[in-house]
Amino acid sequence: MLVVFYNSGQLGNRLFYFSHFIAFAELKKTKVICLFFNEYSKHFKGTADNICGIYPKPFFSMGSAFARKIISYVLWNLFSFAKKYKINNRFLSTYKPPHDGKMESINYGAKDFANDPNYKEALFTFYDGNYPWYDTTDLSEFEQPIEAFFQTHKEVNEKVNTFIENERKEIDLLVGIHIRRGDYKDFAGGKYYFSDVKYLKLMNEFQANFPGKNIKFIICSNEKISPNNYPFLKCTFSKGSFMEDLIILSKCDYLIGPPSTFSDWASFSGQVPIFHIYSKETELRLDEFATCHGRPFVAGEQKEDTEVKLNKKIKRNIKAGKARRKAAIRQYI
Repeated sequence: MLVVFYNSGQLGNRLFYFSHFIAFAELKKTKVICLFFNEYSKHFKGTADNICGIYPKPFFSMGSAFARKIISYVLWNLFSFAKKYKINNRFLSTYKPPHDGKMESINYGAKDFANDPNYKEALFTFYDGNYPWYDTTDLSEFEQPIEAFFQTHKEVNEKVNTFIENERKEIDLLVGIHIRRGDYKDFAGGKYYFSDVKYLKLMNEFQANFPGKNIKFIICSNEKISPNNYPFLKCTFSKGSFMEDLIILSKCDYLIGPPSTFSDWASFSGQVPIFHIYSKETELRLDEFATCHGRPFVAGEQKEDTEVKLNKKIKRNIKAGKARRKAAIRQYI
């Protein structure tokens, strides 16, 4: 059984991170415990009464925050003990990925992990990594177990389905616009923090590519958006929760937004082509729409070498990742 403590970003990051461990569990026919997902556990069927993030989901319920705290405390101390004394037997073991803290992290996926001769299966094998890894190919092979595990609840699904049904009346195409603001003002130096003028321009460019089509745009954002900034277009501004926005985006025909694991997950889970906005100069091209299959930020990227771009992001965040890990340590002791 593999135990993972590392806490990586917000919902989108954690969904992809967890998914790659699910792929690993499927390949190795083993179990994983992803303790980093508890903040979002209640929103998904696979984790709502499985707060420790065990995959495959156990038959018994484990929805108690107190139980999770106790289990986390015990596992963390076992991990510390195994690491300190370099224990590597059938009961306790630690695994440090070869890419940890290095630029090769983007080239390390579930299959590489599963085939690594340095990985030793034990009763508890602890993942000793500072930076998350993402599969370099895709998660298509594992879509069924991932989709089943991360099913959303009936109540929110029914609410969104009713909303989408109403929005699709007399509409040919429904386009989801993900306007990521908030933390993106500072993330990567504000590189992906775009104005309403930029989004409006891309929406008009999209509409121009479909003459005669009745198009509606659904705008989802983590910041209040003024309808006055989007004149002459059919627009609906979502007022739902972040989970409703995630499902709404997954049910559109196309998606447009900055690089974000949030909208990438909507693309992956709903199999919706997405177009990423990488700069203020980005112009919309239909041939750059692509469905995300597992590695965030890659769908449709053509203007800059992908590995170089992700390596820069990794390098900027290694220090931040180590700081988050220290914070995680304080959580378990």
